[in-house]
Amino acid sequence: MDKAEILIVEDESVTALEIEEKLKSIGYNICDIVSKGEEAIKVAKQQVPDLVLMDIKLKGEMDGIEAARIIRAEQNLPVVYLTAFANQEMMKRAKITEPYGYILKPFDEREMQTQIEIALYKHKMEEEIYKIDKLESIGVLAGGIAHDFNNLLTIIMGNSQLAKMYTNDKKILEKLEETEKAAMRAKDLTQRLLSVAKGGPPQIETTDIDRVIKETAKFSLSGSNVECEYDIPEELWLVDADKGQISQVIQNLVVNADQAMPLGGKIEIKAENILVKEDEYLPLKAGRYVKVSIRDEGEGIPQKHIKNIFDPYYTTKNRSTVKGTGLGLSVCHSIMKRHNGYISVESKVGKGSVFYIYLPAANDQTEKILREEDNPVFGEGRILVMDDDKMVRDMAREIIDYLGYETDFAANGSEAINKYKLAKNSDTPYDVAILDLTVRGGMGARKTVKKLLEFDNNVNAIVTTGYANDPIITEYEKYGFKAAFSKPYKIKKLSQILSELSKKDKQ
Repeated sequence: MDKAEILIVEDESVTALEIEEKLKSIGYNICDIVSKGEEAIKVAKQQVPDLVLMDIKLKGEMDGIEAARIIRAEQNLPVVYLTAFANQEMMKRAKITEPYGYILKPFDEREMQTQIEIALYKHKMEEEIYKIDKLESIGVLAGGIAHDFNNLLTIIMGNSQLAKMYTNDKKILEKLEETEKAAMRAKDLTQRLLSVAKGGPPQIETTDIDRVIKETAKFSLSGSNVECEYDIPEELWLVDADKGQISQVIQNLVVNADQAMPLGGKIEIKAENILVKEDEYLPLKAGRYVKVSIRDEGEGIPQKHIKNIFDPYYTTKNRSTVKGTGLGLSVCHSIMKRHNGYISVESKVGKGSVFYIYLPAANDQTEKILREEDNPVFGEGRILVMDDDKMVRDMAREIIDYLGYETDFAANGSEAINKYKLAKNSDTPYDVAILDLTVRGGMGARKTVKKLLEFDNNVNAIVTTGYANDPIITEYEKYGFKAAFSKPYKIKKLSQILSELSKKDKQ
């Protein structure tokens, strides 16, 4: 990582030079030395240092406390005070500025380094918490619209897939294919919003990150004038990750690097195995990680923008010329956080940028490869569908009928329970129950399956929801369900789940 940049504000030139010498010997960079409060404010805006060492008593109209107050208010930079003595009134004023520490003159080199390191770490952690708070506020908005929006996409996707089955006209099939692609892009946008929502664990599995990197980068640079070079060892560890979400992180970073070089250039992607220790300057638990570096040769990012780079909708690009939602890097930050990983950036104007991502290495270094059927699986049996949206019910009826099953419907949990009990006591019980997680003004899937299990502990219940980040999607068995899928869904996936559960019921 880059050395911390420190601004020294000290009106005694000999003392200032002594501080500079000691800080450089420790390993810090000095961005500037100034002697007045007004100069400190000006340089802080221009240079955006990582930390300000501020003498409390300065010559001139503005003392160090007032300069610190303005710097903290306008730029939220960490300030550590330098002082030989201070009366009670002065210390009271200093406390109001919320300094990150005090260093007493004459200062000890070890004490100075300790105070600076604590201040830098504290500020970094505060910025991480601030980012999370901002992302969670967008998550609340995303969660509010996800259910209705994905219900609409389910109807569009379902009817489009059904229409393709009823025609052989090439032109019509092409148009329906385009409709599905558009719906999937809309689903992707919803997922990007949901990815910044609080909660909702990724679907973790042992993953070959080498393959994910190369496949994603190749796809992301299709048609680009930018080339990509890889430095990835054969012995790279497997990681614990959600392949889809990590692919999204790689795609965002590669696309950003591509856009940073409109005249062409080279992207360097490096991956390596690393051991993180407890005392390292990284917000990670000690352990084994795979570190991925994505470097470009673009114009670079000014230091004043770095601290905001992972904020939602923050961009330094011209919005009229850049495609996208403005959510890319904030989504990356949120995904890495929920993977117990980390993302950071280093950049210098005129020299390009490099993004780093850290992913926990898998304990089990054996990848599990799952195979999906290529075509819908047909079957037979009775299916109960509970959903409060009539259009979703109508579309589900046509799909499930097409797959060979008999369907019945309920608009809420109470109706579903009554119908299930009646059918169970008859000669035609239900083989599978598909339950929507959220039902407005009624009982949703979570409570419904609990009551069904009291009546039939072998119920084959599937939970479905438009809120794909709900933990129930990945932990459905804990709630009593046999399977789960998010809306909108592909007919192929639904058919596979129904076939598997209905066959088990007949065994």
